[in-house]
Amino acid sequence: MAGDTDFVHRVGSLSKIGAPDFFCRKVRSSLKDEAASWMERQDLKLEDLSSAAFSLMAMMSTISLIVILLASTVLSGMSLMLMVLALAVLPLLSALSIVQTPAKLAKKEESAMLVESPSVVGMMSMSMHISPSLERAVSYASSHGEGALSRRLRKVSWDAMADWKEDLGSEFMGLTSSLSDSNRNLKQSLQMLLTATAERSRVGLERLLDKANDLVVQGVREKMDQYVTSLSFPTMVLFAFGVLLPVMLFSLVPMFTMKVVLSSETEVAPAMGFGQVAFLMLVLFPVCTFLFAQSTLSKHPLRTGTEPRKEDSKRLVLVASLAVVSGLASSFVPLMQPYVTLGTVAALPSMYILWRWRAEHSGSKDGERIEQEFILALFQVGNCMLSGSSLESAVLTSSKVLRSESFRSFSSQVVHRVRTEGLTMAQAFESNDVLLKASPLVMNAYVTIAESSVIDPESTGRTAVNLAKYLSELRESERKGRDRLRGVVDMMSYTSMLFAPIVIGVTGSLYDLVSGITGSEGSDTLVLIGGLYTIELCVVVSYFNGGLLGHRSVGSTAYDFARRVPVAITSFCLTSMIAGQSLTALF
Repeated sequence: MAGDTDFVHRVGSLSKIGAPDFFCRKVRSSLKDEAASWMERQDLKLEDLSSAAFSLMAMMSTISLIVILLASTVLSGMSLMLMVLALAVLPLLSALSIVQTPAKLAKKEESAMLVESPSVVGMMSMSMHISPSLERAVSYASSHGEGALSRRLRKVSWDAMADWKEDLGSEFMGLTSSLSDSNRNLKQSLQMLLTATAERSRVGLERLLDKANDLVVQGVREKMDQYVTSLSFPTMVLFAFGVLLPVMLFSLVPMFTMKVVLSSETEVAPAMGFGQVAFLMLVLFPVCTFLFAQSTLSKHPLRTGTEPRKEDSKRLVLVASLAVVSGLASSFVPLMQPYVTLGTVAALPSMYILWRWRAEHSGSKDGERIEQEFILALFQVGNCMLSGSSLESAVLTSSKVLRSESFRSFSSQVVHRVRTEGLTMAQAFESNDVLLKASPLVMNAYVTIAESSVIDPESTGRTAVNLAKYLSELRESERKGRDRLRGVVDMMSYTSMLFAPIVIGVTGSLYDLVSGITGSEGSDTLVLIGGLYTIELCVVVSYFNGGLLGHRSVGSTAYDFARRVPVAITSFCLTSMIAGQSLTALF
């Protein structure tokens, strides 16, 4: 993983000063077994980690001392004391962050292995349906995946070839024993696969493989249930800190920003200026809310730390630039300010996002639909083969029975290439454009039955039905997990689109009324701040909801934001204008 390599390089660059023995002993005692195993796999020595932590602590101590000396010439009293306390803790926190990183990366690796475990175990069981060979199963699964578990399997295979003292079975057992209790279902599933290699009867082999698949799916389901159950408090905090607290502050802004005239010569300055309100509403609250949402999503059992593509990063920079430029340009329009500015900032980036990411969004929807249809078709293909049909005949028959244009197109393309180009069914499956839109697990299921039909045609039908049953149960488990999260997602969605914009719009109108009575200025500025906060809240909620539902791509999050923010800004602007006119008419 990129994060693992970056950390190892960072430790190597920081290892400048040899750490004392007592410091090394303290670091060793703080490391857990999982972190020590991770360091061993990364060839990271304890001495290097201790040296990097000690060097960073020494460097930060020097910087803190220099800052304290410079600050003492400007600050005094309580301000200087608070700065000294903060800078005194900084070196210890820096060293602690280095020492705790192996444990964090090991936990991240375990989570990534959990995400990939149904796919890897499924591919290994597919291979073992054809031939109960551990070597073939490990090679097949590791070559068709790029996740943490696939990399561990590739390392196991390489170590077995490079180390003449240990065979693949012993290395494979070492992999299972290195897994922590958080992945106990995966550990048991891998042990079932190892046991299946020694099973002589076909019935016993299939029973063990089915049990291995059931265990790993059950493990993912249990993790999802635990995560959904634990979401009540984080979502309450996110709702309170990201929505209620800013709304409460916004409702108090009229009091904070009013000037109070006690007499003709005495005037009390406002407790808070618009600059401070803008900092709180547009910087502090959104950043803290986003960080808390990111922390909550990092515990999602099916979430992976995929890096955004360069193309997506460039598009996001363009979206931000378009929002800033369009906002500055529209601010010079003399009519309907600041509503014209807010509408422009929301509309133009949204239209660009909908135009740029529409194809990716529709492609992901098509992929989900195609996957469901192909899993259902796999049942039909298996049933046809159980009745004595060949694989080619079963595919053609299934395409006529099922009402699926995708599978009908797939079957005609496959049969045409097999008959005209001389390809095998497995080769035709692997290169088919329609099947490539489905997940790799579905693709591998079709390739498996194609290879199995050549080796053992009689049992291929039963293998196809078993694989279809496994895939169906896995997708059903994922669907139920998303359904359980739907209540949280809907609550956050309606809050960002309706509840928060309406309340903030009414509050801005209250300030407009108060400013008309007291002669204060800045009501348009306050409305602009409220509208921009509404846009930022849509960004955070889109990111949070997408992460909960497993939509990890930048395109999915951006597309959800582009559909959400026009509704939110329209709600805010209409509420602000209507409430402002109504309150003015009353008073």
